[in-house]
Formats: sequence, C-alpha cells, structure tokens
Amino acid sequence: MRTPLRAGLVLLVVASPALAQSVSLAFGSGSATSFPFNQASCNNNSSYIITWTATGLGSGNACANMQIFVTNAQSCPNSPNTGGSADAGSGTPDLIIGTVDLATLATGSGTIQAQRLRDMPGLGGSCPDGVNVTNAVCASVQTRAVGATSCDTFQTSTTNLTLQYDAKPPDPPSMNLLAQDAKIVVQLGPQGETLQRYETQYAEAPPGDAGPVWRQGPNLEATKTSVSITGLTNGQEYLVQARSVDVVDNVSAYTAPLSATPEASNGFWGEYKDAGGHELGGCSATGAAVPSVVGALAVLVALMRRRR
Repeated sequence: MRTPLRAGLVLLVVASPALAQSVSLAFGSGSATSFPFNQASCNNNSSYIITWTATGLGSGNACANMQIFVTNAQSCPNSPNTGGSADAGSGTPDLIIGTVDLATLATGSGTIQAQRLRDMPGLGGSCPDGVNVTNAVCASVQTRAVGATSCDTFQTSTTNLTLQYDAKPPDPPSMNLLAQDAKIVVQLGPQGETLQRYETQYAEAPPGDAGPVWRQGPNLEATKTSVSITGLTNGQEYLVQARSVDVVDNVSAYTAPLSATPEASNGFWGEYKDAGGHELGGCSATGAAVPSVVGALAVLVALMRRRR
C-alpha cells in the first residue's frame, strides 16, 4: 500500500507543469507580437526571423515534424492549408516557412531563417497600393496526450503573431486652434487609427487671391494632444494645417487650413484697470503713488469669480 507521501509525489509528477505541451513563437528575440511594415519595406525585400520554443514535446510526445507557416488569415488553424480554399480569403495557400524535425523539436528551441515580407500569402510577392493586409504566423505539430498511445491531437502555437502590410494612408487628424499671446495652441486628435505623430504647418494669411507660404511647424507625438506654434506676431492672422503619420510612416493628407489671430495679453494690471481698478492709491514713504494692494486684491477676486 502506498503511503500518503508517496501517493502525493506520484500525483505531483503526473500533474507537473513541466509535462504540459506548448509551442510559442516570436519575432527574433523581441517581445512584439505584431510586425507592421509599409510599401517601401515590401519593395525593398525586407525580411523577418521567427524563433520558436517548445515544451513537453520530447520523449515521443510529438508524432510528426512541426510546421511553422504563415496563413492567409488573421488567426491560426490546426494545420496549414496547402491547397487554397474560399475559406482562406483570396484562396492563396498558406506559406510553410519552416519544418522542425522530431530530434530538433526535442531540444526545445530553434530559429527559422529570414523570410521575405512580400511573400506572405496575403501579398503573394506583390506590394500593392492602398491596402491593409494582416496574416497570422503559426506553428502546428501532431502529438499524443501524456499517457496516450494514439496521435489524435494537434498542438498549435500559443502566441498570436501577425504580419501586417499597411500601404493605406491614415485619415487626417481632428484639429482645433486656440489663439494666445504671440502663439497659437494646436489641439490634435486621431481619427480611428493608431498613430506615431502629427506634423503641422503654418503661414501668414495671404492678401487677396495669393496662396499661403507654408512653414514647417512643430511635430507632436501621438500620445499628446496639443502643441504650440510660438514667436508669432500679435494681430496677424495665421493659417494652420496638420497631418497624421502612422506607425509604419504612411502619411495622411493635410487637414483643411484653420485660421487664428494671436492677441496681446493685458496682464494682471491691465485687467485690473479694465475692471475699474484705480491706477493710483495707497501710500508710499517716498510720496510716490502706488496701486492700492487692497483694491487690487478685491478686483482680482472679482475677476476670478467672473471667469468661473
């Protein structure tokens, strides 16, 4: 009869996570799960590298070679579609980029040699304009469950890797202008796509039918919401336009120009006098009149209440 301790050890070994079967993939040694690229990278024959890690697939648990492939879809099937079908989008067969034999699989890790981005099934070797295509990178191996004798299980990769060809420009950003003293604050926001940055231009409003002479304004990281164009002339009308740049450097059209006119600020004492404060008052040891501090504070409180 087994002692409780020995039975517990047997149960621990059978249920040990070390015996769990899994396969994971990565782009090189990085942690990103998406590999976006633009038309220029596609045309330049840029490539990617896949590394794989396997657990629990030695000692006869794997029944066949593992296949690593790119599927003409955004999620992974149990095994690659090598003949093409209507279920695979355009009907283009999945692309097998590597085959890992049983001996190599038992070592637990490896690397698939560099592959051209343009060869992913959704592109088929071309680099078309104006499209956005995503394909999943997958692994599949036929296995037997721990303690089983038949090979009736497919072990697929647990990671969700995707290749994304993006040759579609983003939409222009939303834009609002706030005129201030010698500057214009440009407020920007995305229009439904993950962006890298915004780029701005500004120009003095031209007389008559003359066209504006655009100057490069400041750029703004997409994680922020506003940027200031400084060093402007108060009382001069300016035009401002902006565009979006996505994560693979596709550039949108510019927004329709908006106008704003910087205005000089009166400052505290200007607002104090405009609100009815007396310029002179109080007392001074030298006999020179100075603004009444009490009166200034009273007007300041009134101004603050008015702004609320």
